[in-house]
Amino acid sequence: MSNSIIQTINSDAEKIAAAIIDSINYGENPPLGKLIGWLEDNLRSQIDLKHIDLGSTPVCGLTYHVFSKDMYVVRVDKTNPYTRQKFTVAHELGHIIGDLQLTAIAGYFDGELENVKSGLERFCNRFAAAYLMPPEIFKRIWSMSGDKNSTQITKMLYVASRFGVSEEAARYRAIELGLLNYSKRDNDRN
Repeated sequence: MSNSIIQTINSDAEKIAAAIIDSINYGENPPLGKLIGWLEDNLRSQIDLKHIDLGSTPVCGLTYHVFSKDMYVVRVDKTNPYTRQKFTVAHELGHIIGDLQLTAIAGYFDGELENVKSGLERFCNRFAAAYLMPPEIFKRIWSMSGDKNSTQITKMLYVASRFGVSEEAARYRAIELGLLNYSKRDNDRN
């Protein structure tokens, strides 16, 4: 997938998350319940979210649309830590947004089916990060997270606790926002 497509996907996810946060008129930590309500109101579809044991499946969550009931079903693995479940819910809700008019799939299709999947997954990850950790608020909290002698790990732990996300999610977000340097050996996300 080209860098320009990746930049477009990232930008779209950030813009959509920001627009939803503005629409629900919520401040620092927009709750997932507000996002679910916004989606249900705007899609005129029900979202059935349940935390279940997904057993040995290699996924943390899944989403599908039941057309006959005009309902989205979201399942999240309850055996994962709370912070992982929270990010997974936001990621899965990103799939619902990506499903709208199939924009995320049609908009990023370059002829390679694997790129559709990776493009949609990238969108959902970036959307979840942008919704749970809005950029300006993240940057403000990051800057207040310690004095000049604070380590990056101390800052990440502080920010992660403020947003209720994992240290890993806070680290990726700090990298995305240019607050930490990306290191291939530390980050195998792409």
